[in-house]
Amino acid sequence: MSTRSAGSSPSWPSAPGSAPSWPRRRARTCSVKAPRRRSSCRRTSRRRSRTAEAGSASARARPWGIVDAVSTDQLRLRAPRHRVSRKSITLWTLNALIGWAVLLVPQAVALVFSRSPWQVAVAVATLVVGTAHTLVMPRWRYRVHRWEATPEAVYTLAGWLNQEWRIAPVSRIQTVDTKRGPLQQLLGLSTVTVTTASAAGPVHIEGLAHDDAVRLADELTSTTQATPGDAT
Repeated sequence: MSTRSAGSSPSWPSAPGSAPSWPRRRARTCSVKAPRRRSSCRRTSRRRSRTAEAGSASARARPWGIVDAVSTDQLRLRAPRHRVSRKSITLWTLNALIGWAVLLVPQAVALVFSRSPWQVAVAVATLVVGTAHTLVMPRWRYRVHRWEATPEAVYTLAGWLNQEWRIAPVSRIQTVDTKRGPLQQLLGLSTVTVTTASAAGPVHIEGLAHDDAVRLADELTSTTQATPGDAT
């Protein structure tokens, strides 16, 4: 009768004359570290998602016009927020009437002395095109023209058939001017001209109320002086 001490592994019967065989330990195929890595990755991803959510929430909580400073390389074209004054429709209508009158008056004078068919046709065509242009263009331009000034840049959208988008980084602004013609003075309007170090020329914001134009020029001047940059 065989005896075994406590804690020893049990022996198994073997064939006569052969060495006793012992049970083999099972190899561990699972890794303890792998779940830890996965859990740490999950914790890291959760931290990143929480940070991103917190950043977006803080951005939404900021008041309008207060944004973080960004480099000029991150500025992108986008639709400006503010419309020009509605009085600009009257201004553009008067300018169109004056322009077409310059063309129609000489033709009307010529018709007094000679009424050839081609002169009549030219005068009628000028009258039709001028009337359509005077009625459509001012309202179309009012729908298109927009502007916006932020601590980083000035955004403008102008035109009607041909539309132009402009961005003037504050760090590149050289001068800010206001201009008022006779009709603008009559209607209480002004044009703000932002001169930048750009080959495309200055940025014009036309059709602003005079008080808004003065306030915008003052704000842009103060922001430009407080913003470091190379306006050359």
